[in-house]
Amino acid sequence: MIKRIISGTITLALSSALVFSPPALLPAGAASFNDLKSHWARQAVEQSYALDLMKGYPGDVFNPDGPISRLEAIAIIIRGMGLESQALSLDYKNSGVTLPKGMTWGQGHLVLATQKGLLHKDYVSQLMYNNPITRQEVAALVAVALQDKLKVKGDPAKLSFTDTDNISTTYRPYVADVSQNDIMQGQGNNEFGPNDIMRRGQMAALIVKTTVNGWFEYGSDRIIDGTLAGIDTATDMATVKKSDGTQIPRLVGSNTVYYRGTSETTKDDFRSGEKVLAIVGSDATIRYMEASSDTGNTGNSTNTGTTGNTGNTNNSGSGATITEQTQYTEGEVTVINSNYIAVKTGTGTVKGFSLSSNTKVLKSSSQVSIGTLKVGDLVKVTSVNGEAREIAITGTASLTSNEAEVRGVDDFYGFITLRDRNGNRKEYEVLVNARIEKGNDRVSLDELEIGDDITFEVGSNGKIDEIIALGSEVSSATGKVTDLRTGSTPRIYVDSDRYEVDKNADIIKDGDDIDLEDIMIGTEVTVKMDEDDIVTKIIVEDDEDIIVEGTVTEVDEDRDEITIEQGSDLEFTLEVNRSCTFRDTSSSSYDIEELDDIRDGWDVKLYLDNGKVKEIRVTDT
Repeated sequence: MIKRIISGTITLALSSALVFSPPALLPAGAASFNDLKSHWARQAVEQSYALDLMKGYPGDVFNPDGPISRLEAIAIIIRGMGLESQALSLDYKNSGVTLPKGMTWGQGHLVLATQKGLLHKDYVSQLMYNNPITRQEVAALVAVALQDKLKVKGDPAKLSFTDTDNISTTYRPYVADVSQNDIMQGQGNNEFGPNDIMRRGQMAALIVKTTVNGWFEYGSDRIIDGTLAGIDTATDMATVKKSDGTQIPRLVGSNTVYYRGTSETTKDDFRSGEKVLAIVGSDATIRYMEASSDTGNTGNSTNTGTTGNTGNTNNSGSGATITEQTQYTEGEVTVINSNYIAVKTGTGTVKGFSLSSNTKVLKSSSQVSIGTLKVGDLVKVTSVNGEAREIAITGTASLTSNEAEVRGVDDFYGFITLRDRNGNRKEYEVLVNARIEKGNDRVSLDELEIGDDITFEVGSNGKIDEIIALGSEVSSATGKVTDLRTGSTPRIYVDSDRYEVDKNADIIKDGDDIDLEDIMIGTEVTVKMDEDDIVTKIIVEDDEDIIVEGTVTEVDEDRDEITIEQGSDLEFTLEVNRSCTFRDTSSSSYDIEELDDIRDGWDVKLYLDNGKVKEIRVTDT
């Protein structure tokens, strides 16, 4: 029901003609914003900046009372859902979604919002994306984004705002959802202000609340909630002890902001042993640290000794007993200095470790100096309580040649992810004035597509200054997979057109490699062919909001799963939404009310929403 409403009426409301306004979200540092000193949203803005959820404008301003556009709001919500990288790498040009004219950023965010049910593809082209968004429109988007996590279902009849009558009947269920789950509240005088423009400061407060309180999954690996073990003033290393005993060391810097309760303070005000909330930036350093407003703790002031001492236990200045915990971490070095190293693991999590005179660095089994370590090195770190005891250099994340395939494009922040022929992957920053050519034309970064083969040059600063798209594919087609054949002569049928598939073809989904056998009939794809019309690349555009058909081979009501076999002779197991609806469109007269009523051998049509089955239609029994 939510999908149907948000797909129709709400999207039409979002499409009403308003005045054009320029795009926002240009990078700026929160610590340097000069228009927040006495603003009520200052603390929320600091947190949203630390989490990379919202940025500022040139001139070191945030404009907290300024309006936020519909596109900005959608992009921020997509980030909160943890889908930013997916939005940035999405091949929006071949998505099947017609976008509004004149867009210079956020195309992937709009397409992904469509795929996730926030917007309807039939109306996206009419969206006045640069117009200010209203509070009731934000409520609708947030309610749909969190529909599977709401603790209670909102009841419009229980809305008690003094201006409830001003809330559109279409939006009332969503305002009820967010207000009765304490996600959004009124603005004072018990008014919700449904038609009021959402302000940037309000949006910062909303997205921080939903993230820190766990409504959105984004940022869970960057929010550290625990007890401050101490801050080493000699190295600026703060160590936070989590409830499970794990100690996490992270650097603080000149741009770190400190709060006690709702009042800004300084690093010297923090005490070991007190409860703190730390937010770690993308560079693995602490950008924001907050302590309780209760100053009656008995802990000591910030420590001056190093953290992570050896021994079975370590008594800190607060009298706490710290048990040694040995951990092993493998990944790529992203930050290195004389007393700190940050490593990005294969899952994308960045972990930081303190360095000391006891840290041993090994390369080819021989001990080398810490200065041998470089950003981009692949390492295995043995750490104890957050201190690196041994770092083994196992290789380098650099690509083996300057020829690679595009696996992700972040045109907003200027990054590109590449993969070489040996399967090595690396993310590079692209210079703003980099020379980028495609088809003998100068193009911008956002015109590169996932799957493009390129050559590139890296300057002495480690950033790409030239990209040339090779254009090895001479034609392409986008559409729905209507049949698939694997085996010795693989073939794929797109909108009933047959294509031979090269046995070494690259098959890509969300920037990652998959197999031909992983593609369901019904999936939206783009296929790229060489001069012999042989498919050399298949890019999955959408396999989460599609319709698939097949024969039931298994039903597991305990796990809410259904397994079907398709005409490709491949089986797929899909999760069934708890609110799934059932229909019998066959000539039989079965009473189908729940998943357990479905029988093996029946032919079914499954309607997917965000990867889960939302409707099952029985077509033949």
